[in-house]
Amino acid sequence: MNWFSWRDWWFIFLFGAIYMFNFIDRMIISVVGEPIRREFGLSDLELGVMGGVAFALFYGGIGIPLARLAERVSRVGIVATATALWSMMTMLSGAAGNYWHLLLARMGVGIGEAGFTPPVVSLIADRFAPEKRATVFSLIAVGVSVGGAIGALGGGWIAQNHGWRMAFLVMGAPGLVLALLLWLTIKEPARQNADNPAPAFGVVLRRVGKSPAFVSFTFGSGIVALVGFGLNLFLIPFLVRRFGFDLKDAAITFALTFSAATALGGVVGGML
Repeated sequence: MNWFSWRDWWFIFLFGAIYMFNFIDRMIISVVGEPIRREFGLSDLELGVMGGVAFALFYGGIGIPLARLAERVSRVGIVATATALWSMMTMLSGAAGNYWHLLLARMGVGIGEAGFTPPVVSLIADRFAPEKRATVFSLIAVGVSVGGAIGALGGGWIAQNHGWRMAFLVMGAPGLVLALLLWLTIKEPARQNADNPAPAFGVVLRRVGKSPAFVSFTFGSGIVALVGFGLNLFLIPFLVRRFGFDLKDAAITFALTFSAATALGGVVGGML
């Protein structure tokens, strides 16, 4: 049985590629964090604020308003604009003259990347039959593990041989091309239940708050994110400082440790 048409495969490939650079631009700061710390004389706290808090506050805070916006305007347009924004902010990170410039750029990356997942989930729901949706999203989510590997390996090599600023520039630029391809080649699907207005946010919040499964899943996801992003941000600097790794070898270790398992878990989890 042919589950997907070539247009479906293009949809999956393109959004998977965008998700890949979404993750690359999110985690590149962990690859180049150590040379940045040395150049600007930063503490680990300042590095953590720049790589974690500055990104996460805006990523989490803007996500819900953008999800509500996606119920009213073109979701393809939101994702294309968001992709272009976080890509430009990543490239601007390479031009930062001090810590505060980098902090503002990372906030911009967080704002841009917040515009990816909610519209994409909605697009998948409107484009694919229910029995296909988990598989589609799991295939797109493979971009996370691929992005982790490419971001670590490529970013580590570039930073070691050409400096951390070039790593930001090279890793940010492809997103601009992908944003243009998305805008030109993906059509906005018809919305399901378009005649039913979206309920007020407070109504939705009260409804999901009464679901033990939702509360447990949200809490568990928060714990996973707490551990995962902490490791992502500080594993490479730890390997460099504690064991004397150069950036390239530390990046290889990071890629081998996380990426293969993430890819396998994403595909198998989606099929289950």
